[in-house]
Amino acid sequence: MTTTDSKIPIAGLKPGINPADIVPLRKPPSHRLVLGFGLLVVALLSVFSVFAFVFAVPHLNAVAHLSALGSSVDWHIDRTTWKTWGVSKVYARSRYLISKAYLTDLDVDTFLKLINLKELTLIGCEKITDKGIEQIAKLPHLELLDLTSQNWGDGMMHGPRITDAGLEPLTHMKTLKHLYLCGSNISDVGLKTIGTMTELETLDLSETKITDEGLQNLESLVNLKTLLIDMTEISDKAVQAFGAKLPKLEFVQVTGPNSQSTTYKR
Repeated sequence: MTTTDSKIPIAGLKPGINPADIVPLRKPPSHRLVLGFGLLVVALLSVFSVFAFVFAVPHLNAVAHLSALGSSVDWHIDRTTWKTWGVSKVYARSRYLISKAYLTDLDVDTFLKLINLKELTLIGCEKITDKGIEQIAKLPHLELLDLTSQNWGDGMMHGPRITDAGLEPLTHMKTLKHLYLCGSNISDVGLKTIGTMTELETLDLSETKITDEGLQNLESLVNLKTLLIDMTEISDKAVQAFGAKLPKLEFVQVTGPNSQSTTYKR
């Protein structure tokens, strides 16, 4: 008998088991794999730490500051905004005799610390001036800005004290789509500036000093969909002519001495 035909027993192997069927034990994980996994964990923690100190901490400090002044801040993250660390919205509304709700120009820098601020509402915040508006114009993602003034029953309008000259910084905000200036001191002069803000879709100029002549300066707003001009000198005739030149315009609300409470709809 040759050695190739010999069946040499394997020590410890039970009879009837084919050596070829034996599966070798897996080798323990390499130290390189363990090291790689550890480095990955450290990298993820580092990213989180950078986010916390660069974005989250300043953001949370800003929220606390604004909340102490009576403002509300909405910050949410979803599947469409997680790449930009979420979206922020600020709602500040000053009310008669509630002094804590008064934001000032000194507080505007706080807005710059908020993550991806999209909407900023400053209704009745009469301590915000052109100087504060200049800082607000630095917000890179702002889409809605509400600078509405209100009558608190004392016969006076209370709100951000923006002037025609103060509108100029807003022309550099290419993301701004909705602008509310109800009750402000904006006149026909300011409409020349607003006419360059061609990304606007919504514009509220109610209770301002604008006229038919000034309205012509807005004919360049090719993306405008909604125009609110209640309690102004604008006439129905001017509204009809204006609407005919803007194909995207869908709604105009106008009341006043030269109007018959017209609602223009395309």
